[in-house]
Amino acid sequence: MTDKPKMTDKMTDKPKMTDKMTDKMTQRKELIISYIKQNGQITNSEAREILGTSPATVKRLMGEMVDDKILIEEGEYKGRKYRLFEN
Repeated sequence: MTDKPKMTDKMTDKPKMTDKMTDKMTQRKELIISYIKQNGQITNSEAREILGTSPATVKRLMGEMVDDKILIEEGEYKGRKYRLFEN
């Protein structure tokens, strides 16, 4: 008899980010930072356009950058703009 993993074991295994995924996220963040340095701010639609990604991906990425204190949010909903976080 072989020991099969239990269903609960499979559910608790979290997927790990690969180097390729990490590199892609880093490149996207660098593009956003570069754009903001040139233009002073960025909107979600501008980020989608320069990154060529879905609205959900941009929202997640921008949220991570705000959480990491790279960006600050200004405004609400469709009027939201992002600027670089200043110490």
